[in-house]
Amino acid sequence: MKVKLKRAGIIALILGTACFAKADVIWPADADWTALMVGTDMYHDAVGDQHPGSIDLIGTTDSFSAGFWAFVENGDLVNGVASDVFMFRMRVGGESGNYVWQAHLDTDGDASNIEWIFQLVQSGSPKSRGVELIKTAIDGTTLADIDIGGNTSSWLGDLSLYSRWSPIEGSTDFHVDFAIPWSEFKAITGVEEIEEIRTVLSTSTTHSGINKDAPLGASLTDQISNVLSESIPEPAVVTLLLGSAGGLLAFRRIFKYDPEDK
Repeated sequence: MKVKLKRAGIIALILGTACFAKADVIWPADADWTALMVGTDMYHDAVGDQHPGSIDLIGTTDSFSAGFWAFVENGDLVNGVASDVFMFRMRVGGESGNYVWQAHLDTDGDASNIEWIFQLVQSGSPKSRGVELIKTAIDGTTLADIDIGGNTSSWLGDLSLYSRWSPIEGSTDFHVDFAIPWSEFKAITGVEEIEEIRTVLSTSTTHSGINKDAPLGASLTDQISNVLSESIPEPAVVTLLLGSAGGLLAFRRIFKYDPEDK
């Protein structure tokens, strides 16, 4: 009995250590997200062009964007080592659901196609659900062409750690946020600067392509070049400053360099 209790204690200690080895992502306040733009307009889409609301992108040209992004320094902790975190936010017309929310990424400057899909996957088998970064296999010139083929996830983050849903005050809309450590994103994609990235936001029932809401009132047969955001601009960066009071947030800006070059 004593041996069993001792083993149980060791197992509990290991599990307890594992639980505390990884902290939740530090998410920015609502005011600290940077809106995606298309030309001089906010990245937008019509209300009610997809149902249910959880897969309906919502944004106006001048009041609020359908998409946002942020970068947080020391925003994630793995085995006591802090890492910077890159994240996207989408505004949708309802709460959660078994669907997929996608940020298709152009990282090579060619507006005719996209190279990566960064997405929150809440559909399919439990093993495939998570925050996923995956390479496109078919990156043709229209939204309908985008497909992962036989590719597998290059990175898959835990839903409970790397995504969240939050209601928008004064609205029936929700924000859905998903994140990836910058070091992982950089190593996988080869992106050196955040400003190299443009995105197409969309929603789907499958992680392999787009089959629900396209942005900017577009259809799935529209050219990718017509629905790309502007290049992600120099960000306001949230930095966690640890201190005796538990931490406070400060801000700085990135000017054309790798965020890790501090």
